[in-house]
Parts: sequence; structure tokens; C-alpha cells
Amino acid sequence: MRLLQNFVSRRDARPGHRRDVDSESSPHASVGQHALVLETIAMHSEAGRFGDALGLIDETLAKNPDDFDFLFARASLLFSWWRYAEAYEQLVDIGNRGSKSGPFHLKLGWTCFWLNRRDEAAESMRRAVACDPDDWSTHFGRAI
Repeated sequence: MRLLQNFVSRRDARPGHRRDVDSESSPHASVGQHALVLETIAMHSEAGRFGDALGLIDETLAKNPDDFDFLFARASLLFSWWRYAEAYEQLVDIGNRGSKSGPFHLKLGWTCFWLNRRDEAAESMRRAVACDPDDWSTHFGRAI
């Protein structure tokens, strides 16, 4: 789940990435609330309370089904829960929606690795490095 936390902090640092979370389409009242919910999900996951974390994610996605942060959190949680096939499906859906970030490709690469999809894993790891060449974790993933 540390990858999720790293993703959240990197995402917030990218200019123009975050859409206006105070809009009517958002289930959160503020940017702080958005981050707090993601932090709560990460804490549940790290404590092994995957069901609680998944419930919170699904509750949020029911209000805003296109929220990238929570779609990615769901995929990360399923991966942490060793539900690799479900994580893969979630990541493919995210990719079809247009996400092409380094953390996305890295998570997809590791998911493919554990599903024994070695060629797809290698390609995703290569793309992760291309998206985020200054992040050591993308190079580590590619080396594996």
C-alpha cells in the first residue's frame, strides 16, 4: 500500500492533475477530505482490513465512478489482497479510460508478472520507466 501513498503524494505534486474536487460531481467536500479518505483506505489495507478498505472504495466509486484516484486505489488494494486477476481487470479498465502514468504502468507490470503474463509485464515495466524515469521503483520493476 506504500505505492498507493507514494502515488497520492506524486499525483498531488503534478501541476494540473487534480480536477476540481469541490464540483458537484465529486463526493468529497474538499481536497483534504479526498486525501483523508485515501489515507484511511491505506491504513485499512496496511492493517489487513481489506474488506473495510474495499467497502470504502466502492462506496466512494458509487458516488463518482470515474474518480481515477479511487479506481487506482481499488486496483492497488486487490493487488495487495493477492486478487491479481481482479486487479488486472481494474487496471485494464483504468488504461482504457486513458491513464498512462508511471505508477499505473508499474502496478500493471507487477500484476502481469504475478499472473505469469511475462511479455505484458515487461512491456508495462518499460512504459513505467518511460513515464517516470527519475523514479527508482520503475527501474527496479523493469530489472526484475
